[in-house]
Amino acid sequence: MSYLYNKAFVFFALAASLFPAAGASGGQSGRQQKQDRNQQQNQIRDQLQQTQQQEDQKDLKSFEGKIAKKRDRFFLEASDHKNSYRLSEDWKAKHFLGKTVRITGTLDEDSSTIHVRTISQIPERKG
Repeated sequence: MSYLYNKAFVFFALAASLFPAAGASGGQSGRQQKQDRNQQQNQIRDQLQQTQQQEDQKDLKSFEGKIAKKRDRFFLEASDHKNSYRLSEDWKAKHFLGKTVRITGTLDEDSSTIHVRTISQIPERKG
């Protein structure tokens, strides 16, 4: 994800360096230059957001298990009872403590952390 932030920085730095030169040589009014600059910045921002969303969708996974709390941190104890994942968004998880849930998010395998997109409770099966 930091790669995308670095990419965004490069885009904005390049855009900032190009806009003054383009406005000065075009003989446009200051207001028109500002409108053009804003429009180009908005286009760059939109492109970056689309790229980020595509990357997020590509890495999105679903996890099931029970929410547990250890030392003021929330974890997902996976249904297979083999894995435990730290949850990056504690404020979302605290409402589901002790409940069986399905989490959609991205997994940081290095730290075994799930970056939570959504959490929903799974009804307990009877019988």
